[in-house]
Amino acid sequence: MKRSSLFGFLTPRWINVGFTALILCMPILREQYSGGQYVAWYRPIVVFYDYLREPRSIQPFFLMLALTFLIYLVVCLIVALAFKLLRKK
Repeated sequence: MKRSSLFGFLTPRWINVGFTALILCMPILREQYSGGQYVAWYRPIVVFYDYLREPRSIQPFFLMLALTFLIYLVVCLIVALAFKLLRKK
């Protein structure tokens, strides 16, 4: 079966999945409360797991799923562009 060349860069490879998992384990989600005095940082993978474990509402779960896909898409684009630039040299 022939792969589509348009979306061929989205195929799961170890480097894409590894970088995506690394980014999802970094504390990048920020919450500020109590008039800006307290700031909490969350890892997306932990927030995603919490919504899977205790589903309070379905909307945050789908937001985290969309964030995960967006991060994967950006990582795939960066890796594809990097390999394309390295092949030219």
